[in-house]
Amino acid sequence: MFTKERISNLMYALLSLVFTLILFFSPNSSNITTAIMSPNTLEETIQGVAIQPIYDSEKYFIQGYEPEATVRLSSLNRILLNSEVNQETRSFRVVTDLTGLTEGTHTVPLKVQNLTTGVTATLEPTSITVTIEKLETKTFPVEVMISDDNLAEGYQISTVSVNPKEVEVTTGNESMKEITKVIANLDNLSDVDQNMSKEVALYAVNEEGEIISAFLSSEKANVTLEIKAPQKEVPLILEQVGEMPAGISHYEMMASQPTAVIIGSPEQLANYSQLRAVIDISSISEKVQQTVTLKVAEGMFVYPQQVNVTITPVLIPTAESTQDSTGESTANSDATSATTSETNTSESTTSEKTDEKTLGLAGAKESVDNPVQETIPSEE
Repeated sequence: MFTKERISNLMYALLSLVFTLILFFSPNSSNITTAIMSPNTLEETIQGVAIQPIYDSEKYFIQGYEPEATVRLSSLNRILLNSEVNQETRSFRVVTDLTGLTEGTHTVPLKVQNLTTGVTATLEPTSITVTIEKLETKTFPVEVMISDDNLAEGYQISTVSVNPKEVEVTTGNESMKEITKVIANLDNLSDVDQNMSKEVALYAVNEEGEIISAFLSSEKANVTLEIKAPQKEVPLILEQVGEMPAGISHYEMMASQPTAVIIGSPEQLANYSQLRAVIDISSISEKVQQTVTLKVAEGMFVYPQQVNVTITPVLIPTAESTQDSTGESTANSDATSATTSETNTSESTTSEKTDEKTLGLAGAKESVDNPVQETIPSEE
């Protein structure tokens, strides 16, 4: 059985032991903590972690907030730490809870959820500012932003097509008031000199061309451009080559059209003021029609590529054909003389009849007693 004195001595002994231990460890306590913690604490910094807002997405649209945060992770276990650093095996996420908030602009805290036990995290920033609006959806046509300034010198835009032609835009009711159009912007192109098809990002913008935060039913569109190269209309010159057959004086030629359109760069077009269509007349002795292919320098085009040329040979006149021509001329001269003689006789007879009518009554009686004999020239 313990007496009071004995219990008192035992308590003193225990207190002495405690103080001894405290005195022993206190000078080295900070060094011991450093020695235990520092070598084994591992840290990793992850930038660009997406912030996931929690809200009613069927009723509201949120915008105006910083979409990413920086997360600093620390752990004593390398395996646990690496699993959270790796995006494919990561279990944590950065969230901000907007449930219960009304329309307007709010400052809300960020939190890390579902972080693996044994890993700690700190955030930068720790809060964000977000604007909450009522959800609204509207359809807009897609407009392609491009001009002749984006093309090479002398080239022009022939046609522009885009697919899809229109998209649905979902955003806040206040943001929707600012949106004027949805664009596929090709204004960054330069020196375009050929047809092209390109997939282009779509944006909802205001009158100043500033991008408005919105969800689009299609984030990209396929734009097809047809480019018209510089062109020039020039006259066609029909040029004959080859040896002319005997008996041919020359050829009369007529093309199905007098001009052609050539297409190429401005430098190439400067070399053309006309275009030659070459016809080989070596074996042409009668009227024919030939199809002639028009040719231009490599890298250029011509329209039409072919023309039809009607070729009519003109024969050299012979001695016999000249004699026949002279005979025909003499016969025509005789016929003309005979016609002139008949005309003169007719005029004379008409004159005499006129004089008879002017003789009066006495003259008429004398005419009955001595009738006038009219001579009518015989026809040859």
